[in-house]
Amino acid sequence: MRHILMLFSVVLYVCIDACKVPNKPVDGDLKSAFNFQPGTYWIYKEAVSGATDSFYVSGSAITSGYGKHHSYTYDIIEEYIISERIDTPVLVKNGSWYLTMQLNEFNFHINMEFAANAVNTDAYMNNYDFLSYPFSKYVDGTDSIDAAGTYQLNGNTFGNVWVAHFSEQPGNPSFTNDYFYLNKDVYMVRMVLNDSVQNIHKDYQLLRWHIQK
Repeated sequence: MRHILMLFSVVLYVCIDACKVPNKPVDGDLKSAFNFQPGTYWIYKEAVSGATDSFYVSGSAITSGYGKHHSYTYDIIEEYIISERIDTPVLVKNGSWYLTMQLNEFNFHINMEFAANAVNTDAYMNNYDFLSYPFSKYVDGTDSIDAAGTYQLNGNTFGNVWVAHFSEQPGNPSFTNDYFYLNKDVYMVRMVLNDSVQNIHKDYQLLRWHIQK
């Protein structure tokens, strides 16, 4: 009986071990480029209003998800970014960003609930399609990404910049026309936000930054 129990335990262990699904980490190059830690900040001049805004990483976490048909799991890196206007006597919160990375893709979500010029100040939220890394040129019906090469802005020169363009969502037009100038060294060189319904028109241009990875 003892031998039968031992045999059953071995078979059960082998079965459990064999049934484990593989886990896929975040792509190493993607993680190296955009895995920002608390202490990271970016200072932007918002060209439309003339305001100076700070974006800073307030926290990060690692979670997991399931791949196709639950045949594998994958790591998800989540980063939380807060936006504040800093050229006023009292700091004024503008909104927040939520950045995620999984496999070789990353995505960002904007929540500008405190945007002063929005028609409905608690409704401006936009979630952008996942971008594959390393970037490659593509165009489809609602978004595109294209190489801009070397890009100069506010006395700074950035190499290997890519421009991602996002417009209306199929079947649910949001009247957005947003551009993001991306660089693996500093993340977001410039971001142009346009929403004709929410009356949001912003042009954030990077002035200085501190990166902590």
